[in-house]
Amino acid sequence: KKFLDDNFNLRTYQWSDLVSKMTAAYLETKEKSWFVRLFESIELHCVKKADGYSGGHIDVSRIPFVRLKNGEHIRAFEDSKPLVYLNNPDNCKNRILHDFIKDSVIKGFYARVLGIPEYDVKRIVIDEILPKYNDVNKLIFKSNNPIQENIDDLKLIKDAIYVSPEIAEEVKKKYIVTDGHNWYKPGDIHISNEI
Repeated sequence: KKFLDDNFNLRTYQWSDLVSKMTAAYLETKEKSWFVRLFESIELHCVKKADGYSGGHIDVSRIPFVRLKNGEHIRAFEDSKPLVYLNNPDNCKNRILHDFIKDSVIKGFYARVLGIPEYDVKRIVIDEILPKYNDVNKLIFKSNNPIQENIDDLKLIKDAIYVSPEIAEEVKKKYIVTDGHNWYKPGDIHISNEI
């Protein structure tokens, strides 16, 4: 090694030197088998999202390792919020390519290293949606179109009740139903089935 270093000025590369240069355009040209080999090689050298340790480990959080159904590559998170989920729910904009999520090495890397979570509609409804509808006088909407936002929220609430029927009791206490002018709790309004 000393002879080579002294006479040939060879540069030694670390995984971090190579991985940090990977762009979405570059990764989009690679086959699934290439990712399997790469992830098997680098996982032990990566900072794991759950552990948060450092010191010679590669931070891959900014590398667009996630291949979407349309072939594009993105990062797993943006501003600490997941851009994809391991269980690929239909209502999420970004969906991981099926062949990638089926592969145990790739899925394991996505879960352990990138920290991609499973989509939990019940938790999202309880933590993010229902609190918006607590007080009829202080309804909180994130968009300028509260009716469309309410329709989208109701779809998620329906999915959450389907998965976890016990949250229906909590839903009954919220002002989630509107006639376009006022907001009501589900039990406070009667919709006639007569035409």
